[in-house]
Formats: sequence, structure tokens, C-alpha cells
Amino acid sequence: MSTAAEVNRPPRPTRARVGVTGRGVVVLIFVITAVAGAAAVMAGGHRGHVFGIAFIVTAALGAALVRRKDITTAMIAPPLLYCLLVVLMSFLDTKDQTGGFLTRKAVYIADAFITGAPAIWTGTALAVGIGWYRRRSAAATAASSVPTSTASPTVTPTGQVEPTSPQPTP
Repeated sequence: MSTAAEVNRPPRPTRARVGVTGRGVVVLIFVITAVAGAAAVMAGGHRGHVFGIAFIVTAALGAALVRRKDITTAMIAPPLLYCLLVVLMSFLDTKDQTGGFLTRKAVYIADAFITGAPAIWTGTALAVGIGWYRRRSAAATAASSVPTSTASPTVTPTGQVEPTSPQPTP
């Protein structure tokens, strides 16, 4: 094989590159939760439990599928996306709302954070827990693959210890 072909060859995927990107996780959580919430509004008139369940499942799934270098995004994005989705859902879910525009939106958003607190807590806790576990297991794997020196120091006839230089591992 020529050197030009070796230089132009794309890098082989490593374990760190396998998975969904951080942006992909954001899109996954946002789109699936928004579609589930909009379907619940169209079917039942309110956001309902479907919105919360979709959020929890996608937050956990995103943390499990994300690339290792983007784990932080998968842990930080869920609560921020929940806030954005609640504001967007307030424009779709207008049943039984009275008062001025700002009053309706403030009441809806406050109600969504009060009644949806278990969903945001659970989804975020799952994402952080899965991300923490994946980071911990990646660190343990990296630490176990670090070569260690097997050379032992030598003792001279006078009793002094002379350190030996580490031998390169093959």
C-alpha cells in the first residue's frame, strides 16, 4: 500500500468515537419529547404523563448512547431541554386557560414545573447516574491499560538499593 493511501485513509473508529454525538442527544431528547407532548395535547387536551415519560426515557437513552467524550452534554442538557420544552408546550396546550397572555404563560409554566417535577428530577438523575457510571468505567478501563514497570530495584553487596530504569513493554 502506498503512503498516500495510508495518509488519506480515515481513522478507524475507536471506542470513544462510537455512539451518538452530544448534538444528537439534544436532538433526540428534544424531538421525541416534543412529539410525544404534542400528541398528548392533541389527543387529550393537556401535556399529561406521556410528556414526562418520553422525557425520562429519552434522557436515560441519550446518556447510554452518547459518545464518551460527549457524556457531559448528555448530563447537562436534559434539565435545560425540559425548561425549553415546557415553554414551547405552553403555546400548544391552551385548554382551560384564562387571563392575559403573560398570566396564562406564567401559570402554565409554574404548573408544569410543579406537576412535572418528578419527571425532570428522574430524567436528570438517570442521565447523571448513567453518565457517571460510564465515566467511571471508562476511567477504570484506561487505568488498567496503563503499562506498569515490572523491573525491581537491585541491591548491591553493600546493601544499597539501586533503582532500575523501567523496561518498555512490548
